[in-house]
Amino acid sequence: NYCGLGVTGNGVQGMVFTTQQEGVRAHIQHLKAYASTDELNSDLVDSRFRYVKRGCAEEITDLTGKWATDTHYDKKIRSLLHRLYQAN
Repeated sequence: NYCGLGVTGNGVQGMVFTTQQEGVRAHIQHLKAYASTDELNSDLVDSRFRYVKRGCAEEITDLTGKWATDTHYDKKIRSLLHRLYQAN
């Protein structure tokens, strides 16, 4: 569970997936739920998908306070993306 899907704090454990591929797919599906109202391209593996208000975070800045409670989440993601692009 690379993204902590299902972790809500207070010691609550996140979701567990059968394979790494399934966990990554769940992560991507969860992000898609936030970013879009489009249908999924594969079978649903993210059991928390239905709890997301579809399309509520079309920009990285919109994830702050929704995907993550960290008030600097969007800045951290932008910094990571910047470093990734610099490496190429």
